[in-house]
Amino acid sequence: MKILFINPPLFKREENIWRHIDSCTPPFGLAILAAILQENEIDVLILDCNALLIPLSSLRSHLPRKDFNFIGITATTALIHNSLETADICRKVYPNATIVLGGVHPTIMPGECLACPSVDLVIRGEGERSFLRLVSGESISTIPGISFRESGKIVNNPEDDEPVDLNENPIPAYHLLPMKRYHTALGSSLRSPNIGIISSRGCPGRCTFCYGHFFGKKVRYRHPQKIYEEILYLMKNHGIREMAFYDDTFTTNKQKVIELCELLLANRTDLTWSCFSRVDTVDLETLKIMKKAGCHQISVGIESASEKILKNIRKNISIDRATRWSQTVRRPELR
Repeated sequence: MKILFINPPLFKREENIWRHIDSCTPPFGLAILAAILQENEIDVLILDCNALLIPLSSLRSHLPRKDFNFIGITATTALIHNSLETADICRKVYPNATIVLGGVHPTIMPGECLACPSVDLVIRGEGERSFLRLVSGESISTIPGISFRESGKIVNNPEDDEPVDLNENPIPAYHLLPMKRYHTALGSSLRSPNIGIISSRGCPGRCTFCYGHFFGKKVRYRHPQKIYEEILYLMKNHGIREMAFYDDTFTTNKQKVIELCELLLANRTDLTWSCFSRVDTVDLETLKIMKKAGCHQISVGIESASEKILKNIRKNISIDRATRWSQTVRRPELR
């Protein structure tokens, strides 16, 4: 059994504006799936076209010259056309492979994705259990979260109602990725090498502009010790000196943030870091220990200075709350 995962090209041609926007994040979903497959003694490769700056125009020449049983392609709404074109190219190169799409867009629009003849299957929602069952030979009709074509119609298997336990997942298969290519957004870090990391799934917000239900309605967290072990792995094996926590809202669970900070402090971990937050999910006490543990930047989504717009998008914050947040982070002890 041989599997190829593809993070599709971000652009179609060599010359494009995206080559000058300096940020690159690992494809965490694919890397976790790859680690799970390797634990089950299944051969897997990852081709990260985004990190390697491979355009669609030259994708074919970069595809491995070997046979694969399954091709897994991730897809977001912004890049769905690139993902489908990637599937078309793979169909020509690997005519006997089963081509599977996963990610946010296929989860919402499985029928649209399956309208592409090159796409055989769609995995909706979290793919850890479903993909492993698929490549292990189980009938697609019995696997939750799978969508497929049958007799000219789209069949959507029932959802997998059991959320994935994040603490059972292995460390992502970073060894299969071009690690020197990854870095946080230009100007957001103090030190290099730096990289993004994920410590939870889900968001407590229900803003209308975001598909916050992709990982379910309940926010799930990795244990601070598990996060710390991944941090140490990245520091020891790849020389990482700074990280950006790309969780939707890193500070949702105050106690877990404090526990992670205490681990970093107790082990004198030489790490600087940043994170995403909301103005209503962190207090002065937590900010103090975050700063002490190496946090130097927090990005918050205020979205608008209009109370009407904030209400319409269901941001569930006020301008007054945002102002008080701004005053808090300017306190002398946090500078």
